[in-house]
Amino acid sequence: MNANFYSQCGEDKWIEENLKPAVGTFCEVGAHNGIDASNTLHFEQIGWRGIAVEADPRLAAECFKNRKAAVWCCAAGLRRLALFNINEDDRFASGLTRPGKVMPVIVCPLSHMLHFSGFSELGLLSVDTEGTELEVWQSIGKIRPHIVIMEHQTFNEPSQIDAIVMQMTADGYKEVHRTAYNLIFTSKESKGSNRSFADGNVEGVPDAPKAAPRPARSSPRQNPPSPEALFEQGAFGEAADLYQKIFQANPSNIEALFRQAECRFQQGHSTLARLLFEDLLRSNPEHPAARKRLLELKSAPAKKAAVSPPASDRMAATSVP
Repeated sequence: MNANFYSQCGEDKWIEENLKPAVGTFCEVGAHNGIDASNTLHFEQIGWRGIAVEADPRLAAECFKNRKAAVWCCAAGLRRLALFNINEDDRFASGLTRPGKVMPVIVCPLSHMLHFSGFSELGLLSVDTEGTELEVWQSIGKIRPHIVIMEHQTFNEPSQIDAIVMQMTADGYKEVHRTAYNLIFTSKESKGSNRSFADGNVEGVPDAPKAAPRPARSSPRQNPPSPEALFEQGAFGEAADLYQKIFQANPSNIEALFRQAECRFQQGHSTLARLLFEDLLRSNPEHPAARKRLLELKSAPAKKAAVSPPASDRMAATSVP
């Protein structure tokens, strides 16, 4: 079936012609009006189904009219109330960390939106949130999309290419294409009809070296180490994942959120650490250690990471959990 292409730099056309994905499901975070520069409209027009997430209420209403996808009028990321900044001159430049007219919004984890929309897997995820792409990715939970489009260039901000590639590689993804504004990744664990495009060298992006096979276990299974023990051992990525699970199970456990942020700080993931410390200080503004770390992050260049962390119907504006 023929359909138009809409992406800003031809990302949808490149995916269609090079990855040839089977018809599936999509999620577009930062969907705008559902048409302009959309990375998913082409796929919706050829039979895919999905959800569109847009925090700007005016744009979300337009997206609701323009698309078949279920529309969530909220921001995506770590669950909280936050201030969304609307750039009335260029609504493409609106975002949680951008200058503009302030409007309170609900920030909902992507995992919740996918669950309540009935999606247990995802063929394509597109994230364009003007600087909070890694926070959105952190909130996705256990679902691993086959293809991920992630914006790396935020207006008047340094490129996030290095941080995004490091995070996605650690989470089992391979960069297969790059445009002026977006990175495209495929999952190394994609199965079924989507498996083929994750295995080869696409568009000249080299394969990562293959790890040696793990030796078979011969000793009895030991109890898993605590996050505190992992932190002391310098396994900051594994410790952060455990602290994240503890905090998600008990959002009042501020110390678990602080320790998660501290793990990301120790790894040198300054953008993600800053977002976590800011989230903590919104609910506990006098936390001395978090305030100290945030001042360090704002006044000094980002620390280079030594170890990459693992990841760890229709209008739904009134259904946000």
